[in-house]
Amino acid sequence: MVATDELIRIISLLPKKTTIFINASAIGIYPPSINDVYTEASLETSNDFLGKTVYDWENKAKQVEAYGIRTVLIGFLCEQRFHFWESQL
Repeated sequence: MVATDELIRIISLLPKKTTIFINASAIGIYPPSINDVYTEASLETSNDFLGKTVYDWENKAKQVEAYGIRTVLIGFLCEQRFHFWESQL
């Protein structure tokens, strides 16, 4: 979050502020689930390291709203696929 702190510091010094701030993180804020579907309206968050990190990071990014800047939070899903091959005998 040091980088986000630095961006906020720089924005605070700008005589002309940007109108939008885009923050990209991961969907790790939500608990792992095979069946549940989460949206930005979901209130449940994960209490593990990744969930807490994303929660803190997004709240840090929202601090630029104090300067009248619209903040957009984007959560990316990183899907890993594992392929298994049967051995040919």
